[in-house]
Order: sequence, then structure tokens, then C-alpha cells
Amino acid sequence: ALTLYREGLGIRREIVDRFGGSPVSLRDVSISLERVGDVLLAEGDRAEALTLYREGLGIAREIVDRFGGSPQSLRDVSISCERMGDTLAESDPDAARSHYTESLRTWGEIRDRFGVTPDTFRGPCVPRQRLAVFALQAGHVPAARALFETVRDDLRTTVERGWAPAGDEDWLARVENLLTTLDDETSGEPSPGDEPT
Repeated sequence: ALTLYREGLGIRREIVDRFGGSPVSLRDVSISLERVGDVLLAEGDRAEALTLYREGLGIAREIVDRFGGSPQSLRDVSISCERMGDTLAESDPDAARSHYTESLRTWGEIRDRFGVTPDTFRGPCVPRQRLAVFALQAGHVPAARALFETVRDDLRTTVERGWAPAGDEDWLARVENLLTTLDDETSGEPSPGDEPT
């Protein structure tokens, strides 16, 4: 798989080099970078995966800067930020938090500019929950609780309206269970990236 993904990445880079970068061709490169990075990460090469994820995020941001922010292009930035945050969560928590914060802010921009959709309820739950876990680990229980409560409320909306993909009912139940255990600063401390999404 890695060889094929690398070949695909090379072809997509060549298209951009030869014909110029359009939103579609640049996005294809960004997606290919993430696919190669995913395989490398699974194989234990975190450093190289981060390099590719970082380049992919840079391209996603470039698309927004050059061609304007569409719901898809802004979502791509948010998802790339989440991937960076998940990969950095253990080695560089401050950088991870920064990426999760950017992801959450980008979801807010999508909602403000383009209106409410199922994605604008569910999408922010991922970075918001990651930030809640960091807050909980730091002992900031009230802040963590507030974040988890928002995740719960948005997930509940997606489930009740029939927008939730398979597995979200279990995710909602886990968040509800976690909230019931937040009686002190030390209860319930999962690691960022371990939650179901």
C-alpha cells in the first residue's frame, strides 16, 4: 500500500508542477500526503508522518488562502489540524492543543459563514473533546466539564435528528458516562485521540 500511495503522490505532484495548482489538484496532493502519512504512522514512523501531515495542512491552508474558503476546503483544514493534534498529543501537547483549537475555530467559521448542517454539529465534537481531555488532565475540571457538556449536547442533537453515523450512539453514551464521574479533579482521564469518533 505504501508504494502505491507514494506513486500516487508523485503523480499528483507532477500534475501540479506541470499544469499549475487548482483547488482540485492541490487537494489531491494534500489527500495523498495524508494517506502516505497514515501508513507511515501505522508502521511506527511518526517523524516522517508528521512531516507529510504538516505539508498536507499547509496545502489545505493554501487552498483557502488562494481560492477562498468553501465548506469543503475549510473542513479539510480542520481535519488536517485534528490529524496533526492526534499525532503530536503525546510528544508535544502544547502544539497539539494549538491544532485542536484551530480545528475548532475553523468549524465555527464554517457554521458562521455557511449555516448549520449535520457536519457543523458533529465535526466540532472531535477537537472539542480532545481539548476537554487536555483540560481534565491538567486538573481544570470545570473547563473540561463545560467542553464535554457541549460535545454531549451536539452529539445528542445529531442522534435525535438522525444525522449520526454508526457508532455515534456509543460515543454519546461514553461522554454521558464520563460526565457522571467528574466529581473531582482526578476522575476519568482518557488520553487525547483515544475517544471514538
